[in-house]
Amino acid sequence: MKETAFKEKDPFNDHVVQGIIVSTQEDDVTTRVYGDIRIQKIDDIVCPQYINCTPKFYYPGNTTSIDKIPLKFGLNRVNIYDKIDGSNILAYHYKDQNGKDCVSFKTRKRPFLSNGRFAPFLTLWNEMLKRKGTYIWNIINNAPDYNIAFELSGYLNKVLIEYKYDIDATLLYGIQQANGLITDPINLDPAIKPYLQFDYVSDVAYRSLMEKVDNLYKKNKDIEGYMLYCLEGIFKCKSPTIVSDQSKHGTKFISYQDAYTTAINGLEEIDDINELKDKTIELLKETYDPILIEISMSNIDAAIEDITHGIKIAEEVKDIYEQCPFKVKTKDEFLSSKRQIMPWVCSRYRGRSTDVYNSILKLFL
Repeated sequence: MKETAFKEKDPFNDHVVQGIIVSTQEDDVTTRVYGDIRIQKIDDIVCPQYINCTPKFYYPGNTTSIDKIPLKFGLNRVNIYDKIDGSNILAYHYKDQNGKDCVSFKTRKRPFLSNGRFAPFLTLWNEMLKRKGTYIWNIINNAPDYNIAFELSGYLNKVLIEYKYDIDATLLYGIQQANGLITDPINLDPAIKPYLQFDYVSDVAYRSLMEKVDNLYKKNKDIEGYMLYCLEGIFKCKSPTIVSDQSKHGTKFISYQDAYTTAINGLEEIDDINELKDKTIELLKETYDPILIEISMSNIDAAIEDITHGIKIAEEVKDIYEQCPFKVKTKDEFLSSKRQIMPWVCSRYRGRSTDVYNSILKLFL
């Protein structure tokens, strides 16, 4: 069990909350605690409460390794959804010192959304509340006994999949506040349609599904996998290629993707890019054995190098844009003037025009 103390101001309710972020080790699949909150005080007043938050999900057989999926198994009453590649944003309830219900939002490892130097989650989520606030708040208010998980994805919050849209929030599931049990998103929004539905999925059918998503990933690079909601629990089904993508050692080592995703999560907790490697290794130790981390350093270093390179691109584009005689102050002005701005910036930056476009858009967050 790992516990990380915090004392932070809730940006959505104006309370100063003190408590502990709780995580269990990856091999403890009985609890799957990964970022739960134990509140101790609110505005310096003792107000103890436990918040069930986002769990980790596994492959069938409760394993973290695609190589250890059981040869034989079966899943009943299965709803299948696309696995979105983004950041988990949890809407959760807590009671203030007067018993008033408060709703705030968090990522996995933080008590509240914030704007770190490299991870402006608070700004991105506020943008989503402007665009889809009616829908998001309806889901939250219509299920007051649940904490609600969304996935924040798009090229403004890129992890590995390069989506064509800038930013979006997808409803994932609800978490019962009383016991942490998960409910299918269709129970929260009947308008949601699963990608596929089956009364029963055998081990053979599961592997066929894995082969299907693998072929889709190889072809378009626009899907990570599927999530299976069933009577036995919630399980992931990921493309074997993306699991080992860019990994020289295959799935017996920490993949490039897992290292990359972990490092992206680490950005939220640092202000100096030179701290990223240490923070990434610290987060990986919550999941992996130190020996496995050591023999996977080539993948970890490659992931950190790519993220660092991406940040340097954004900073270089920003510096060039600041000199642009056509620069504007708002996103709408940029979109209407991009035919002047883009050629000017691209002529001074030797790289992909897509990188220029996305980096400029992020300046208006």
